Amino acid sequence: MGRSVRRSTALALLVGLTALGFAVAAPAQESEGLDLTYDGFFKLDLAYDSALSSHGNFIMYVKPHASGDATATTNLTARQTRLGLRVAGGGSDNFVASGRVEVDFYGGGAENKNLLMLRHAYAELNWQDRDLVLLGGQTSDVISPLVPTTLNYTVAWWVGNIGYRHPQIRVTKGFDVGLDSKLTLAAAAVRTVADDLSPAEPGDAGSHAGMPAIQGRVG
Repeated sequence: MGRSVRRSTALALLVGLTALGFAVAAPAQESEGLDLTYDGFFKLDLAYDSALSSHGNFIMYVKPHASGDATATTNLTARQTRLGLRVAGGGSDNFVASGRVEVDFYGGGAENKNLLMLRHAYAELNWQDRDLVLLGGQTSDVISPLVPTTLNYTVAWWVGNIGYRHPQIRVTKGFDVGLDSKLTLAAAAVRTVADDLSPAEPGDAGSHAGMPAIQGRVG
């Protein structure tokens, strides 16, 4: 009880080489009527922690330690560099087809041999005259689609944000309710994943669930 608790003074000097953002539109493929747009950014993160923290490059909590045993660490990583591709066009007279794929380098591996991590990979069919969208693939959850702005790589998981990205089949329907307002209903069947931070172990109930999770939102 008398043990003092030290706080980590994580100096998040997210180096401003930080978001060297770029967006390049490739010429449309006339034969298929597709418009390809590349996007992403290069990013280097530097952080100094006065005490050991979880996950090294990003912090969820400070590890417990005996008084006087704290070890300062300096973390330097380019893992959050992000690459993306958007595809628009195709479809028919009734709907518009589009798609997106996006990766970063938080898929594991040694610090100088980072592995790709799939963030988004989905296709959409949009019936604009009906305000109806069908999505299939991996993207942000229906229940928590907004990503809070933080210096940390995490999106506030440890302080209440339960959303992430999962494989899913989603339907979104909008209704005009007047006064420049719209009611939007979204529902999705989502792959149940036991642990988003590490590969699922054999026997994890979530990864072997007989039924997908069902998510819904009214906006």
